[in-house]
Amino acid sequence: MISGAALRLAFATHIGHLPRKQQDALLVRDRVIQAPAVQPTVENVQADDCLIAVADGVTLGPAGEIASRTLLEILAELWRGSRAKGELRPLSARDIRTAQFRLCERLANHARNRGAATTLVMAHLVDDGAHILHVGDSRAYRITAAGDLCCLTKDHTAARRLIEEGEIPDCDVDELGSIMRSLDGALIADYAADDFPVDVLTVRLAVGEGLLLCTDGVIDALPRNVGDWWGEDKVTDHGLRLVQQIMDGVSGEDNATLVVLRPSG
Repeated sequence: MISGAALRLAFATHIGHLPRKQQDALLVRDRVIQAPAVQPTVENVQADDCLIAVADGVTLGPAGEIASRTLLEILAELWRGSRAKGELRPLSARDIRTAQFRLCERLANHARNRGAATTLVMAHLVDDGAHILHVGDSRAYRITAAGDLCCLTKDHTAARRLIEEGEIPDCDVDELGSIMRSLDGALIADYAADDFPVDVLTVRLAVGEGLLLCTDGVIDALPRNVGDWWGEDKVTDHGLRLVQQIMDGVSGEDNATLVVLRPSG
């Protein structure tokens, strides 16, 4: 991925079929999107300083939809502030902790919003890398040129923690029950909840590769390989086709948000 290269972003979001609020939110550069439904959409951006993120408000707490939207608004403010100072640097784990503090400032002083929580997975494209920051169980995947989906993040869930501590054998966490898949890390509007994990990694995409970010409502619809919709010889707009196919397969039992990034050309 070359600095300044053109990128194609394809994204979509849907509230699902059950009566619920839209607790997912999507960030494209400094624009926060939270709507009952956004049909698969394509945008062109530059790779020299592009920020994309998805956040999923936690259902079991209060005001999850406010938490996810507010967090992404704060990240957009941090991104704009950095650009205004002429700083071309990736947002860091420290910035995520700053964002959690500001989330507390905006929500924790109101009883109905105190404890509102959200997940986050974001990719900040600076220089020649995609800098990924992750909290919770929203995920980032590398899409190889052959269409293989390679998960880059580890869910912050009770099951994953127990596996890493050796308490239970390693297994496919997606096949475990909902209790074991419960969150073990999130950004919470509570000043005392500042010890959450933040995972950081940098990915450099090879020719023909892409990134996929999604909330957990999409995960069950992801195949292991998306080559039928991703290969160079298939369709003109690979990212849009891929988003359409995946969103068609979601169950609708949860909010679902998906963004796919691919260098143009």
